[in-house]
Amino acid sequence: MQPVTLIGYKQCPRCKRILSVAMFSKHSKYKDGLRYWCKECVDKYSREYKKANRDLCTKYNQDWKKRNPEKVKIAHSRNDKSYAKKHPERRRAINILYRAIKSGKIKRQPCIVCGNPKSQGHHEKYSKPLEVQWVCQTHHLRLHQFYRDFNCNDLEKIKGGE
Repeated sequence: MQPVTLIGYKQCPRCKRILSVAMFSKHSKYKDGLRYWCKECVDKYSREYKKANRDLCTKYNQDWKKRNPEKVKIAHSRNDKSYAKKHPERRRAINILYRAIKSGKIKRQPCIVCGNPKSQGHHEKYSKPLEVQWVCQTHHLRLHQFYRDFNCNDLEKIKGGE
């Protein structure tokens, strides 16, 4: 008995569901112009593969970035522009701090947590661009994660000062 084919629908061989063709990515190599697996199955497989082959994926990404510096540069500039549009006060504070360091008005200090000389200025308040805590990238990311976890941007509120 032949399976019934509905126009505009396709069965994913991985999850066995019959889905709208909109749920399948385009792929010119295949007969119907669509990937075999649905988008959800492809995403799940990709996550599992990347988790199981973390080192291989990291190496591949690093090699790709070395081979395609122009594409990386374009992507970074797009990200910088969109960040600046979304967060003008933050961008302004970062620029003011950068210029103060370049001109010698402010000297970069080591990380206040681990003493790493490669530090970044963390702004507790973007309205005060030259008042920063010097932290390395690792501790800077942890600090922002802490703020996100407590849904708070002000260290004084976390400490109970306000």
